[in-house]
Amino acid sequence: MRQISSALVLVFVVAAALSFGSVAAGSSRASRGDHVVMSVTGSAPKGATVLYGRFAASYRGKFPFHTKLPVFQDAYSYFVSGTLKHGGKITCKIKIGTATKVGHAKGRHKTCTARLTSDGSGGWH
Repeated sequence: MRQISSALVLVFVVAAALSFGSVAAGSSRASRGDHVVMSVTGSAPKGATVLYGRFAASYRGKFPFHTKLPVFQDAYSYFVSGTLKHGGKITCKIKIGTATKVGHAKGRHKTCTARLTSDGSGGWH
């Protein structure tokens, strides 16, 4: 009897761990089936500072910039921005599915920004 109950406890613990693991993985990296595509392009003879990311995390990129990342299930918004160092003309673009935003900057120390925000039901605006 003791061996049977130990085996049942072990089965329960393994099943719970597998179930919990799949929930945790789903909440932290689950994609909605789309990717976010971000870019900062144009002419910046002295360069541009690039920042990109989502609401909870931002990163630096190198100009000219282009990346494609999975859409996280818990993401509220994504953004990309570029700041000209000493003049030029740049375009910031972000796309998720069919939703696209574009920003432009021209001149010294000007910034372009493009941001998409979740509508809470799987869409972006």
